[in-house]
Amino acid sequence: MYPITGESVLKKQTGKEYIYYRCSKYTRADHPRIRLTEAQLDGQMMALFARIKQPEPVREWFQKMLRLWINDQQQESRSTADDVQRELTVLRDQQDRLLNLRLLEEIEPETFARKNTVAARSHRCADATTGIRASWPRRARGHGTASV
Repeated sequence: MYPITGESVLKKQTGKEYIYYRCSKYTRADHPRIRLTEAQLDGQMMALFARIKQPEPVREWFQKMLRLWINDQQQESRSTADDVQRELTVLRDQQDRLLNLRLLEEIEPETFARKNTVAARSHRCADATTGIRASWPRRARGHGTASV
């Protein structure tokens, strides 16, 4: 069995383009010169899939295992997002305390600028990471992923 490749054929008389699929060894002298349209290739693939179709109990087991895996992955992602959210809260509190110290003139402007830059960078990173959490409810309802 060899890889399949697609080729575009432009009919000179009409200028119409046709797409054909063929074996990558099509040009060998001892190889059959068969080309298929997309519909013919689809038909062959569907026939192949029909031959390997699993019995209902196997499909149900596979769906169950896939759902369990997806739920586990979602829970792990939620846990990570919760951890990041806690870290973000700590960073915001630190940034607020830093600002209060500066307003009370208990730290120099240079120290404030240096520490605030580090806090702001960490804050932006944490904010970007929490965007993951916002996408999970949509994914859990079947948007953005294949339904099982």
